[in-house]
Amino acid sequence: QRERNLYNTNYKSDYDTHPVFWPMTQIPCKGKSIADQDFENVAQHFLNRARDCFEKLFSSPRLNFSDANIHDFWGANYELYDNIFEHSKSSLGLVAIHANSDYPIKGAIVCYYDIGIGFKESVNTTPRTEKKFETDLEAIKWALLDGHTSNPNRIRHDGHGLTIVQELVLNTGGILEIRSGKCLLQRKSKESDWKAYIVPWFPGSQISFFVPCQR
Repeated sequence: QRERNLYNTNYKSDYDTHPVFWPMTQIPCKGKSIADQDFENVAQHFLNRARDCFEKLFSSPRLNFSDANIHDFWGANYELYDNIFEHSKSSLGLVAIHANSDYPIKGAIVCYYDIGIGFKESVNTTPRTEKKFETDLEAIKWALLDGHTSNPNRIRHDGHGLTIVQELVLNTGGILEIRSGKCLLQRKSKESDWKAYIVPWFPGSQISFFVPCQR
């Protein structure tokens, strides 16, 4: 009931002056035994609802996203949504989106996370892994390489999800953060490489990114 009220309230608000929050939404994962072909429909339904909610804000001159940026933004969201289903082996995956054209946000913030097996265990069991990684940092950096996480047993197995997200964030002047285990990687668009931080252990994986207003 609270999610429905929040969704309705935001949908009717003044998009040029108020932020829009997409309520914390659960992502169906393989722990719930949803089939691959059914998941495609579930993911598309989620994106259609989210796109309807944010459409006016993203097309506002105050936010000034180009059509290409809007397309890439939803493409990145689809990839992250799909990654939780494919890699987490968890029954709990969540996503939240917050967008605002005014201070202090001035852009869109997205966060996906799951309470699953994490990057290290996931990449150590993928068919393309040639060695076992001992640290979360090594595992995350390996997964960031284009095509490494492709799964030949899936109908859709491109393995380019994180590459798509990186390109969106870096091309729009944003910030991307990936956290799993005891590692947090952060990259800003103006920086040539990732910065690694040791953080308290986090079960599963968390990926968040910020895309600023394009003024």
